[in-house]
Amino acid sequence: MQNLVTLATSSSIVVIWGFFKINYVTERTLFNEVEINLLILEDAISYQKENNWSQPSFVTLRLEEVMDGLAKSRNIGAVSRTLSKRDIELLYYLSHGLLKYQRHPLDTLDSFSEISDSEKKNYEELGVKLLEVGFREQMQEDVNSNRNIGTFNHIDSILSQVEKLVEYI
Repeated sequence: MQNLVTLATSSSIVVIWGFFKINYVTERTLFNEVEINLLILEDAISYQKENNWSQPSFVTLRLEEVMDGLAKSRNIGAVSRTLSKRDIELLYYLSHGLLKYQRHPLDTLDSFSEISDSEKKNYEELGVKLLEVGFREQMQEDVNSNRNIGTFNHIDSILSQVEKLVEYI
């Protein structure tokens, strides 16, 4: 009987440990593939604006990375069931909202470095929206408050910023 209790306790610990590991993967994907890429996109837009759009491919290719990160996050969250249906829809809505800034996936690499004045204006407006949402400030607040990175609290923090951006786009 004692062996059965020990086995049940060990199994519970393994299940809980596995759950936390899966949650960590979801959080890291959201952080690395969405939040960080949006911060870098914001910086790339600002840099290009200040430098007369000397290398627009920095922006266009970074947007591609954001879109890939959103898809990865949705897929991992759905398969692992660590994101709710609403969270997955929110990531989808952001992807959909960013489509108006995205180049056609079949475009050649050269076309990513040639953008029109209207595209520049659109990217600059996106940069303002990213700045207004405050991803950088929220991430700094999370770090300063020692927020539990790898937990649902941090996932919620990222998703609340995504929700604000969806409202702006």
